[in-house]
Amino acid sequence: MVSNMSELTKHLEPVIAPLSEEEEQRAIKAVVDYLTEELGSEAKPHFRVLGAELRIDKPPRPEVVPLRLIRVLVADYDRKRNLDFVVDATGKIVRVEEYPGQPAFSLDEMKEAREIAERDKQVARFAKMRGSFVSEFGPALVSEQGDRLIGLRYAVTKKDQPTRLLVSVVVDLNERELVSIEFVPVGRQSWLYSVITTWCQVLVGRSTGAYHSSMVAV
Repeated sequence: MVSNMSELTKHLEPVIAPLSEEEEQRAIKAVVDYLTEELGSEAKPHFRVLGAELRIDKPPRPEVVPLRLIRVLVADYDRKRNLDFVVDATGKIVRVEEYPGQPAFSLDEMKEAREIAERDKQVARFAKMRGSFVSEFGPALVSEQGDRLIGLRYAVTKKDQPTRLLVSVVVDLNERELVSIEFVPVGRQSWLYSVITTWCQVLVGRSTGAYHSSMVAV
């Protein structure tokens, strides 16, 4: 059977193929090694790889096959900056730029934020309540581009009762500390609508900057 696939399309197939785990790990290792060397003078560098994804840049001409690249986003908490690495398929770093805006929060960041928030005894008590859950939001306290502040709302749902918001907190991942805590009196359950809205939204970080919102059962 004769294939109608053009030569260009054939050459594009390996370029646009899904990112393999080996490629992802190679790219991440290259970025970690780069940052470890750059920040080596610091006692304990504090940064986190937020994720890696396939990146295909537009070629200079239509007949040119684009390079297979991997984008790796990093939150550098010490220097309050978000970095956008581009790595080639061999693990060589092609370029590094500061990421404009805020990347979406990673699951590891949310986990760390909860650990910090739940050092507070009252928050920890809410987290252990039967039927409790946590929703994540981007707080309005962010003042600088590199600030990694994550908001958490703790709520509880019980049978035959409306969902009740218990407390809203903000955690500074740069400083690893709880910076804001607001307990919600029973009479202020109009805030529940905000929680439900947060539950339904998933905002993906883009060049303009956006926070990822989600809801996780405790």
